[in-house]
Amino acid sequence: MKAPIILTNVQQEAAHCVLNGIATGHLVVLRGAAGSGKTTVLERVRNERGGLLLGARQFVGAAKSMTPAAIEDAFLRMMEEAIVVHELVLADDLQILLNFVEIHSYERRYLLDASLTALVGQAGLQGCKLVFAVEDEAPWPIRRRALVAEISNEGRELAAAVG
Repeated sequence: MKAPIILTNVQQEAAHCVLNGIATGHLVVLRGAAGSGKTTVLERVRNERGGLLLGARQFVGAAKSMTPAAIEDAFLRMMEEAIVVHELVLADDLQILLNFVEIHSYERRYLLDASLTALVGQAGLQGCKLVFAVEDEAPWPIRRRALVAEISNEGRELAAAVG
């Protein structure tokens, strides 16, 4: 039996916001600084609502089969496969993809926006709900359509104190 997931008050508020967001819409962003507990919040949401939680490990696995010049294709393929099978897909660590695009002056940067636009549209048509976890701002195709739940800096301090 798995140990229960314990959240700080701020993380609990964020989890509640995410759960309300997926109950009323199909796209939610969970925003919080590194170490604020985004993964823990997503695990709690998955435990309560089911679905698939994808993170850095799955993304790196998907990217291995692609050339570095098509990193958005690997992400899109991984997400498309997930939304066909699951009613809820929680994508943790989106910041890794965003950082790669930013740091490496990625030549196909706008294809990421196009891929995300197509993914959000496809998920909506299939009735799949998406949750993306980011450290800062989500990319525009997600941000303009999503409800945003945030783990404040206070939550980070509490998480550090508890952990």
